[in-house]
Amino acid sequence: VYQYYLRANCGAEQEFTDWTDTLEFVTECIPYTLDYLETFDTVGLSTDPKMPVCWTQENISGNAEFRIGTSTSQDPYLGVGKMLIWDAPGSANMSSRAISPSIKISGTGNVVRFYYSGDSDAQAEPRIQLQFKTDTDDTWYDLSRKFPLDTTEVFNQISVPLPDTLENKTINLGFLLEKY
Repeated sequence: VYQYYLRANCGAEQEFTDWTDTLEFVTECIPYTLDYLETFDTVGLSTDPKMPVCWTQENISGNAEFRIGTSTSQDPYLGVGKMLIWDAPGSANMSSRAISPSIKISGTGNVVRFYYSGDSDAQAEPRIQLQFKTDTDDTWYDLSRKFPLDTTEVFNQISVPLPDTLENKTINLGFLLEKY
């Protein structure tokens, strides 16, 4: 994140306007390469202060949003941060997607590994699913089945192989959350 200030030179006798308030911009994200690891330990440096740099979120329906943080009774699996999914208690019929930075895939036999756990009301049946899209196609494709977010607060490791057809392509991973 870069910060800058502006003021105008009015031309006459060194007259200048007051400086603006702080303005910010973020440079375009370049694709990451494999092996990419995100622990969610750093946040607030992106255009969305609730997400790490180059991560975005897409609210598809309902009122859920992703946030990165350490607040809840459960410690992160690794490091000090974790991705949290916030929604109204008891809400249903919502879906939202956390979208990774672009990742350049090299070679074949690559695997995406992530850990998840639940701390949710069991009435709404929340599920998480791993997806991908390429930089040449805006369609999201499923990489995994929908995994239930149970209320046991136990971490589950998921390993999902990437199709070998993605070799030499640039992709984004999507973590789709749905509640019914």
